[in-house]
Amino acid sequence: MLANHLPLMFALGARLFWMDSKDDLSREAALRLIDPHRGASESGTKPNAWWWSTGPVGCLTRMSGQVLELALVVDDRDEALREGRHVDAWREWLRISNALNLREQPTWIAAVTEVLSDTVPRAAKATSVGGGEGLLPEWQAIRELALEGAERSFVEGLARLGSIPVPVVGYETDGGIPIDSPGRTSTLRCA
Repeated sequence: MLANHLPLMFALGARLFWMDSKDDLSREAALRLIDPHRGASESGTKPNAWWWSTGPVGCLTRMSGQVLELALVVDDRDEALREGRHVDAWREWLRISNALNLREQPTWIAAVTEVLSDTVPRAAKATSVGGGEGLLPEWQAIRELALEGAERSFVEGLARLGSIPVPVVGYETDGGIPIDSPGRTSTLRCA
């Protein structure tokens, strides 16, 4: 299945390094997204992991035998959302997330504030508006359709910016497969 081997596509042009199998993959991905110059462990004999990123979206893969563990993370901290590149980052994160939808190997799809909730500065932790209070009705509707956790927090952060157009929600099958229909989009996207 393509979704299981998708991490191999990120290996080209990625930074290769060794990563201990006990290290938390999603946490390491979030830390690498925040600090692009983050070093690699000196232990280990040969590379077993690779880091790919584009702006505020990053993908960390660790290989263990035939298993490819993957963590896809988006930087949803307030300071990252204010940079103005987040519309494209959100689209990229959703595009990759959709491609990983049917993956049968260990996969984590998250946002920085969710993964690093104990270490992210307070201003970034405050990204989540409890229950969507204070959001415009059209953003509340999008928030309710978003998955729990990272996606919901990300939608709330984008809504508070005020300069991002309200996304258009597409259709998915009961199994979670996005489908196109005339005049409609297959994924959550910004207009």
